[in-house]
Amino acid sequence: MKNNPRNPAVLLAAASKVAAICMPSGIDVMLVGGLAAQHYGSPLLTGDLDLALDKMPMIAGKVLSFGGIRTVIDGVPTDLIVRTDKWRRLYDAAQNSSRKVSTLPVPIVPVGFLIAMKMVAGRDKDHLSIEHLLGHDTRKSHKYHEEARVVVAKYLGEFALDELDRLVEEARWKDSRGML
Repeated sequence: MKNNPRNPAVLLAAASKVAAICMPSGIDVMLVGGLAAQHYGSPLLTGDLDLALDKMPMIAGKVLSFGGIRTVIDGVPTDLIVRTDKWRRLYDAAQNSSRKVSTLPVPIVPVGFLIAMKMVAGRDKDHLSIEHLLGHDTRKSHKYHEEARVVVAKYLGEFALDELDRLVEEARWKDSRGML
């Protein structure tokens, strides 16, 4: 389905359009959220697009409580996130560490930062995404866990680091029982 916003190709086309608006103006764009989690292996589908920017472009939308706007790009609900709150350092560091991947129209957030961002968001769907990224007892999930531990310790603190380890332990327990 070409117009289905759950189709990753439709989401990526919307990301390309945002990049075409932002990048010529010197605005850095980075893929975050559910589509970034899918890139790292989460099986959860997303129906929206989340992009972090270093400054806001001239695009109309509804103001987000945590910074940025919610708009619609080619039928895709899109959050353009510009953090100006206590999590700005996390987002700035993620932006500086983002990397370009040939299959994506914009740079992507590193997985450790993505996991920290999902912890900050704290919704059930974010915890589920963390479970899918870290809950399996594989080399990749162990690598992701170590990357997340470094970021979480630096930007979210010791309490959050304990919470991350608890989430991973619970997720691996679920995985061992076929619940993940």
